[in-house]
Amino acid sequence: MTYEQASPPLTNKPKPAARTYVRAAPALFAVFASLLTVMIATRDKKTAKSPELSPTATTAAIQPNDVLLVVDDVTITYGDVKEQVEQLDLVAPEYSLRKKIQKVLPEYTIPLMFARREFGESREKLLDLAKTVRAASGNVSELERNGVDRAFRRATISRGDVEVPVASFLFEPTNVGAVSAPIEVPAGYMLVGAVDLKQAAVPLEDLCEAVQVGFFTHDQKFWREWKQDLRTRLQKRVSYVHPDFRLAMPPWLELP
Repeated sequence: MTYEQASPPLTNKPKPAARTYVRAAPALFAVFASLLTVMIATRDKKTAKSPELSPTATTAAIQPNDVLLVVDDVTITYGDVKEQVEQLDLVAPEYSLRKKIQKVLPEYTIPLMFARREFGESREKLLDLAKTVRAASGNVSELERNGVDRAFRRATISRGDVEVPVASFLFEPTNVGAVSAPIEVPAGYMLVGAVDLKQAAVPLEDLCEAVQVGFFTHDQKFWREWKQDLRTRLQKRVSYVHPDFRLAMPPWLELP
């Protein structure tokens, strides 16, 4: 509706006495002031930033035992993602805690928790085997020699090519030439070592020539299909979400 449409038609009726408007003015002003207060409050509520967007404030507020998510009877606490989040802090401090959790949950923590539940017995045997190979591998050259019969890979990689805990070891300069302890990943366990590390001005652009030896319960094709099926199974199985971290949840989960 335009202002012209809202205006009353012109008539020849005499105007009301001025004192009528004088009496009405205080009441009209009170109504206007009340409406303005509501509008400002609504605006401020919509534009105010959530505390979770401040990494420092949120990290200080949340504790390791605080529950982030309960899905299909599996409880995930902040303690379950804390180590990976802190590792991301070192390379991407500008991102909020919410964004870091949003990366760690679907790529690492959720598949890890359910792999433990579904393939626990196989994982225990693989951990024992990984420990045996690690004991025989004092440096990265020995790891390369001892791991050729496993899921083996030697390649130049960036941080984004591997899981967060794997990247944490490989891209630490003091670890070049050394061999990790068994690192748990959703597919099983890994032993890794850096042959060479090229550090860039921006940590996310670092490159590492790495040896990776996997002790996995299944092959890559199985894991791709399993993770996709897991998402489908969990989509409607969420029973609790931490109210301050709803926006940190994977978008494929339907939240209560």
